[in-house]
Amino acid sequence: MTAFIKHRQLGTPLGNRLREARLNRGITIKKASADLNIASKYLEALETQEPRLVPSREYYDKWLALYGDYLALSKAEMHDLKNKVQVVGQNQLGKKSNFGSVYEWLSRGLIIVAVSGLVFFLLYRVNAIFSPPPLQINSPQDGTVAHSRQLLVTGVTAREAELVINNKAVFVDQDGKFSTFVDLQSGLNLISITAQKRYSRPQEASVRVLFGE
Repeated sequence: MTAFIKHRQLGTPLGNRLREARLNRGITIKKASADLNIASKYLEALETQEPRLVPSREYYDKWLALYGDYLALSKAEMHDLKNKVQVVGQNQLGKKSNFGSVYEWLSRGLIIVAVSGLVFFLLYRVNAIFSPPPLQINSPQDGTVAHSRQLLVTGVTAREAELVINNKAVFVDQDGKFSTFVDLQSGLNLISITAQKRYSRPQEASVRVLFGE
């Protein structure tokens, strides 16, 4: 048991230097705690190099700097002593900090993924609003030769689209289907079909039909 305590008291070069500087000045842990407004257990953790007892890496670095200034240790000496502390095996806080870094990067990654997903979703919705609706003409086929003055035009578009055939509004049912008769003139007829949603660009198609009585 005694050997264990002596081993703990040996600490590291950094912890030993803090303790040595405090004792040389005749300062007790209790007085240093009162002067710095830092709990005694945390100052002891700095001297025994048990950073796992300190709440976080930020507190560890901040209190270590304050304690070094309080004991009149130069920043250069503190920096040199800190570099001699082994990170693996001895610096438990380093492990916690690494875990914290991984957690932080994972959190940032999830936020980026979520924001990217939202942006793509909004772009998709905007594109869906402004994109022209589909328009398929089932009959007649382009180049049809008709022998009747009235010709049935059928097709499919978006059910919310407004459909115009030869400047005449045509009803579109819940399935997006439409059908209407158009009057033909003798010779070549051009049937113009336009489908458009409320804010979208128009979708246009045309069919040429030859009518001869």
